[in-house]
Amino acid sequence: MVAARRLVGGDLAIPGWLLLAALVTILAGTVETGWQQKLRHDADHPQLETAQKAVQRLDGGALPAAVVGSQRVDLVTSRDPWITVTDSSGLPLASSGDLFGLPPIPPSGVFDYVRAHGHDQITWQPAEGVRHAIVVDRYRGGFVVAGRSLSVVEQNEDTLLRWVVIGWLAGLATVAGGWALLHRRRAA
Repeated sequence: MVAARRLVGGDLAIPGWLLLAALVTILAGTVETGWQQKLRHDADHPQLETAQKAVQRLDGGALPAAVVGSQRVDLVTSRDPWITVTDSSGLPLASSGDLFGLPPIPPSGVFDYVRAHGHDQITWQPAEGVRHAIVVDRYRGGFVVAGRSLSVVEQNEDTLLRWVVIGWLAGLATVAGGWALLHRRRAA
């Protein structure tokens, strides 16, 4: 009844322990969000550099097969970076990537976006359980798609989340224990 009178009367007193718990929660959320974004941003390397170098070589007259090389990367099982060079309509000319026996090609909407903006960096899931960070750049004759599995990044994100939750729970336990200790001393 006292709490209801406080709320109705406009005298809202938020308990100190609740403010500290909210601060711990905000801090944990900020740390998790910031580090998760950094991990995902870093997942676009070396694809950014690979795509840029490939565009320079292709615009300089190199053949797609020479830019791609002879290495084959299975997108389902490998964590290695891969590259695909397409023509202006998005059809593959050469690729080091292999997705169920075919060169990996993102949806046509990605190429439409790159036609309008010159560049794109996206997370692409070409099959169930297969997620890649890809960079798509434009060269005079078409597009360069450079990609790499996100499996390591996703494992790191899971580890980060576990540690943040552990830290958050420890922070809440510290707030609760400290508050209980403080009130026990006041009551004595």
